[in-house]
Amino acid sequence: MKEFLCVCCFLMSALSIKAQKTTIEEWTNWLQQRYGVHFIYSSELNIKKPYKGISLEDKSLKTSLNLLFVNSGIAWKKDGKNIILKILPAKKPAVVTCILTGYVKNQDGEPVINASLFDINTKRGVLTNEHGYYYMPLIEGKHTLRGSYVGCEDQLLHLDIHKDLFRNIVLKQSGTDIKEVIVNGDARSPLLSTQTGKRTLTAEDINTEFSLLSSPDVVKTLQQTSGVASGVEGASGLYVHGGENDENLFLLDNSPLYNINHSLGLFSSFNSDIIKNVDFYKSGFPARYGGRVSSVTDVRTREGDLNKMKGTFSLGLLDGRIQLEGPIIKKRTSYNIALRRSWLDFMSKPVFALVNKGRSNKFDMGYLFYDFNAKVTHHINGHSLLWLSLYSGYDHYNIHDKDSYDNTRQVYTSDTNNDFKWGNMNAALNYSCRFSGNLSADLSAIFTRSKSDNSYSEEEYYTEDNIRHRTSLDIQDNQSELFDTGLKADFDWHLNSRHHFRFGTTYMYHSFHPHTNRQAYYYGDNAVDTTALISSSKIHSNELAVYAEDEMRLSPSLSLNTGVRSSLFSVRDHHYFRLDPRIAVKYQLTNTMAFKMSYTLMSQYVHRIASTYLDMPTD
Repeated sequence: MKEFLCVCCFLMSALSIKAQKTTIEEWTNWLQQRYGVHFIYSSELNIKKPYKGISLEDKSLKTSLNLLFVNSGIAWKKDGKNIILKILPAKKPAVVTCILTGYVKNQDGEPVINASLFDINTKRGVLTNEHGYYYMPLIEGKHTLRGSYVGCEDQLLHLDIHKDLFRNIVLKQSGTDIKEVIVNGDARSPLLSTQTGKRTLTAEDINTEFSLLSSPDVVKTLQQTSGVASGVEGASGLYVHGGENDENLFLLDNSPLYNINHSLGLFSSFNSDIIKNVDFYKSGFPARYGGRVSSVTDVRTREGDLNKMKGTFSLGLLDGRIQLEGPIIKKRTSYNIALRRSWLDFMSKPVFALVNKGRSNKFDMGYLFYDFNAKVTHHINGHSLLWLSLYSGYDHYNIHDKDSYDNTRQVYTSDTNNDFKWGNMNAALNYSCRFSGNLSADLSAIFTRSKSDNSYSEEEYYTEDNIRHRTSLDIQDNQSELFDTGLKADFDWHLNSRHHFRFGTTYMYHSFHPHTNRQAYYYGDNAVDTTALISSSKIHSNELAVYAEDEMRLSPSLSLNTGVRSSLFSVRDHHYFRLDPRIAVKYQLTNTMAFKMSYTLMSQYVHRIASTYLDMPTD
């Protein structure tokens, strides 16, 4: 009788559970009885929640558990016969990232390179690129941004951003009063970039940091950088980390500049009146640069004022400079022209004329240099730009020595003339286009000509009865000419807030024309002995390179830059291929301390052959 009652009680209990399973708890009780499992959970877990799903009576244990706890905030895990229940952590609201883009310009409408845009709240910032463009990811909400640049007043920008936004920023030139300087961390700090061994110079830096004989000089300023030596005292060469002077790449508006010296190294070929920005890399070269192994000096010239005409004029102890700029079409097209010339030749001529007056032995020496820069810029629209940059530089050094002496009836004369000329001519045509907020392209056509000419003549003769008799004539002429013609395509792609890609290709056609000519004439009685030596050659080569690099932000503290540059150099049926990897890593320890490391493999195909320890234009 007892056994019958127990069975009846059990059946009634089972029927009761089957009839009243409307909560998660009731279903867990049923599953325990059905499958012989045990539910383990904290008392804080609320399983008395209603269950509004389908019946579980014909479902497997796994399916039942999935259906029972879906959207309940409860997670389950099976461990043998135990079902362990835990509270799911609350889902964080999705972070919405908005992209702020635009251009930073000065009050003249000229883009500002390497201007800082700094988020005061998050302590993160970005720099404008070579076109003054910035790309800045921001979390949706309110932000206070500070735009700044050397020599300009800081500009605060208050934003409540909820979607992608394009915003131009205008920085006004600061006053001339010198005020208290407070140093704060911002985007210009090298601590915030993976780049190692980079120094950026503005026009203000060049005009204030170093001045030789009242003339500011780019290369002399760079010589003050650690790890850089000047070589011969007073010269404008760069010897970076023990490398040679020909292992440095100098770029003027994308075109390579080979002869960078005036006055045999006393001045460099860069006129500070038209320079906007200089990026100097002495290690950790980005993949977009190649062809040299010691350093890269990337010089950019200024666009002209789009609103009004203006200019500067200055006189130094050895040279004079004039610069003019203004609009061709207001707010659309501008020009900027700069001319620099020495006047040692004007000063030396009357001095030597006075010294040689009345002397039989006459000595004369003259020297001049000039350089000319011109840039025309046309704003096609808000997203595309076309500019043409021209450069011409020239040096001329001459020594004339004439010695005469009387020998009764005859006057013997030795006349020596040494003429030394060298210079550059560069042209670059560039089209910049922004396809979208995160993708842009730069397309360039480049031409470079570098030439040097050293001519020497020595003539000996005597004069008798007012008749000139030549005894010997020696003529020498050494020329060296180099032509570069090329095309470049560079792309800049901000994939997202964590990846910034740069990729592109470069093709250069090199042409080398060394030439030597020497002729000697010896005059005797009714005869002339002649010796001639002529050497001339033309060497042509092709260089093709492709590159890609990715600036990655792996975490708020860890950033990585990886890149690779592959190049193919062909000359006289010989082909050389190189693959140059680049990697740089930065770990931000604190706001004032960062650990950086980089590895760079560089290749150089073109080298200079030097005849002396001096870095001469004829090398």
